[in-house]
Amino acid sequence: MGLSKEQKVIFIQGVTRAMVQMFTSLDDPGFCFTCGEETDNCEPDAEKYECPNCDENNVYGILHAIEHPAMRTDYAQKRLKIQMGVESRRKEKLQKQRGW
Repeated sequence: MGLSKEQKVIFIQGVTRAMVQMFTSLDDPGFCFTCGEETDNCEPDAEKYECPNCDENNVYGILHAIEHPAMRTDYAQKRLKIQMGVESRRKEKLQKQRGW
């Protein structure tokens, strides 16, 4: 059984945010391929971890999550562009605050 439309939206939003922050954050998110929820403390290459939300062994790290079919949709591409813009504005704001 695949993700519902609502679960795909949650999944895509979490994965795109994690993709943009992957190299600037110490977060280790994992994503459940059954319910779409995000979980913490998951190595980037994790496979089949237990989901604390639905108890299925279907949580994968970011490196696998970016390959999920849901990430190949137009919505996912638009969401990634939005997240990249948010991150860019955040960096610019920090640079101004620091006087760089």
